[in-house]
Amino acid sequence: MTLPILFGDEAGNTGPALLDPAQPIFTYAINDLSPEEAMDALGTLRLNAAEAHSTSLFRRQGWVERLVRFFEHPTVRPERVSVFVIHKKHMVVSKMIDLLVENLAYRDGIDLYRDGANIALANFATGMVESFLDVKQQVRLLGSFVQMLKLPSMGTIKAFYRSVHQTMDELPAQHKHLFEVFMLPLALSEEIIFEVLPNNDKFSLDPIVPSLFALAYHWGKKYPEGFILKTDESKTLTLKQDELKMFMADHLDGITIGYDSRRHPARLPVRKIVFCPSENEPSIQVADIVAGVVMRYGAPFAGLASGKERSDQLAQFDPDAFMAGNVWPTRDVTPDQLGTRHEGGIHPVNSYPGILRGKP
Repeated sequence: MTLPILFGDEAGNTGPALLDPAQPIFTYAINDLSPEEAMDALGTLRLNAAEAHSTSLFRRQGWVERLVRFFEHPTVRPERVSVFVIHKKHMVVSKMIDLLVENLAYRDGIDLYRDGANIALANFATGMVESFLDVKQQVRLLGSFVQMLKLPSMGTIKAFYRSVHQTMDELPAQHKHLFEVFMLPLALSEEIIFEVLPNNDKFSLDPIVPSLFALAYHWGKKYPEGFILKTDESKTLTLKQDELKMFMADHLDGITIGYDSRRHPARLPVRKIVFCPSENEPSIQVADIVAGVVMRYGAPFAGLASGKERSDQLAQFDPDAFMAGNVWPTRDVTPDQLGTRHEGGIHPVNSYPGILRGKP
């Protein structure tokens, strides 16, 4: 059987500068356009360049008119191109909960994934951080967590827990009790930190991995037999190839993992990842353009006020229609609001090691 080939690319990956306020969101796009379809769509941009890239496109005069023609092309449609969006600050807060609070809760016999409690807490915590901490406090708290994961050492571990206690000490009394549900478990997680850190690395916070997984499951509905993914060269994906292959193993077929509306096949629908320069693949360039448009459209909603005018101009292309999912803070904090009322299922994290070894 010949597998279909899909194409992916990213926008907004700031690498080590994960919390760069100038690029507050990350996007990853995948499409199933043939090279011929992609070439035709890119031709509407009239760039006269070897490669179409969103960064250079937005520096050109008449970029709005160019995009009007591009999005009028019959193949540039949500059913052919999809984007996953990550609010980077919210992702960091969510990781703090998943890696520290969830492991602490699991040790004490509490399943934080049940009924989506981890998502509810992440929504609540991001709201608290953005509402009651000034920029300096946010950078210190979130930045020290990022540093601890990227460069684990006694120094970075102490710096993170020092920032947790300092943040609590600086909060006025009327706000302190609101933060306790989030901050106290963070402080207590120091008891398990040496169990957590060895299972993670500096790539645990790279947004490309969860984006690829989410979009792969999205496209798996259209291509249930799986597909080959051609994507622009990525350091993280290259280094994670062996781990990714574990999730592609055929012995995972037929196993569903996760709870409630978050259930998904244990086997990743991607059968093979091929890395290639984007200038050689017009379909990757299409992914880059759409990912770049969605990133710039969404940036003001994540706090980048300077991009508001451009975002308003991009709204005419209906970027929301291309979004297949996101990691984004909301005000939803109950199972019914989140759509995560528990209906059975397999624990989404702790059961995976056995499943990957062929022992579900």
